Amino acid sequence: MTDKSLPSLAPDEISAASRPERGNKALYLGGLLVAVAALGYGGWEAYLRLRADHRLLLQLQEKQITWEKHNAEQQQTLQQRFQELQQADTDAAQQLALLFEHEQSAGDDWLVLEADHLIEIASQQLTFNHDVVTASKALQSADERLRASQRPAVINVRKAIAEDLQALRNAAGVDTVGIALNLSSLTHDVGRLPLLTPDPAARSQTPTTTAPASHKIETWSQVPAAIWQDLKSLVVIRNHDEPVRALLAPEQRFFLTENLRLQLEQARLALLSGEAPVYKERIDTAIQWVQRYFDKNAKPTQAALDNLKRLAQIDIAPSLPDLSRSYQAIAHYQQQQAKASPPIPNRRNPAR
Repeated sequence: MTDKSLPSLAPDEISAASRPERGNKALYLGGLLVAVAALGYGGWEAYLRLRADHRLLLQLQEKQITWEKHNAEQQQTLQQRFQELQQADTDAAQQLALLFEHEQSAGDDWLVLEADHLIEIASQQLTFNHDVVTASKALQSADERLRASQRPAVINVRKAIAEDLQALRNAAGVDTVGIALNLSSLTHDVGRLPLLTPDPAARSQTPTTTAPASHKIETWSQVPAAIWQDLKSLVVIRNHDEPVRALLAPEQRFFLTENLRLQLEQARLALLSGEAPVYKERIDTAIQWVQRYFDKNAKPTQAALDNLKRLAQIDIAPSLPDLSRSYQAIAHYQQQQAKASPPIPNRRNPAR
């Protein structure tokens, strides 16, 4: 059905009129195709760029993950190393404290060893020489050594030493040195003691007694008395309570003196060795010989006898206390310290 209102056109007119319209459409389509092609190319490039960016983002994420993992490992390693350094620092401080304690302990141990040696000296002097004075001084020196120690455990040792010192003060000590010197002096003076019967040499050297001067006679009545005085001076009467002894020959006097010296020397050796029976026997023998062979009325002889009798009354081996308390106390202390002393850590491989 055709529209009657539109004018009718000839076919040539129609083809001529439609040509510009077709050209515009082709141009439009071409432009559209170009636009579509440009859009497609731009979109493809955008897609490729987006894909490349996505791939780069993935790579960055992987690198970040790797870096974070590496960083975590580094932090863990640093943390572990830091802990090791802290532990090493703590161990070094402990080692230094132990070394300081050991050094201080070594000083105290040296003081204890000195005290132990002094206690041993005191025991030897008391046991073998009966020397209370030297034993007391040795114990006092041992107590001074322990006083310088800073360990509380030495109080028990000092208490035992104090008890032994008090026991020594209560004991009757013997002046061994004084007695030995006294015997040596007697031995040296034996040759000066006068014999009961002097030797001929001594008598020959004695000057003769001059006769008393005659009384002056003034009258004849004094002549008989003067004659009587002269007669009495010519006769000397001596009373002997003991039998008259024969004079000693010079060689006999020498052997007597040397034997007496030997008795006194043996008494001195018995004193130093603590043999009381031998000491008493030798002193008694010396007293008997002096009383028998020497002049008891002479002052040197009387002094020697008094000295010998006083020495004979001395007990050179009295009952003395032992020092077992001090010895046992310091031995127990050393055993306890040996068990309780901590080991010193190795510097190269400190204990953890």
